[in-house]
Amino acid sequence: MSRELVIPSPNPIGSDADDLENELRQSLDQLARRIGRSAVHHLKTMYPAALSAVPKNAEISVANYIRNQINFEMRPVIEIAMKQWRQNSEG
Repeated sequence: MSRELVIPSPNPIGSDADDLENELRQSLDQLARRIGRSAVHHLKTMYPAALSAVPKNAEISVANYIRNQINFEMRPVIEIAMKQWRQNSEG
């Protein structure tokens, strides 16, 4: 698994705003997924008895919950960044 997060350039050549927004969202989702998996790994390491007491799909549920929350909470940040990018590219 690669640890490198790809951040698109602020003014990509040949890319429109929708492509840039999709790249930003995908980059954020990659980061959120890694954070979710890392949190589950931490739980496995620090609290193995707790995780052994729940169904196996609880690990996936926790990782996905964290991922979804990060994506949801960061949505306004992407919208602000896109608004600024559009303003800069227009003038």
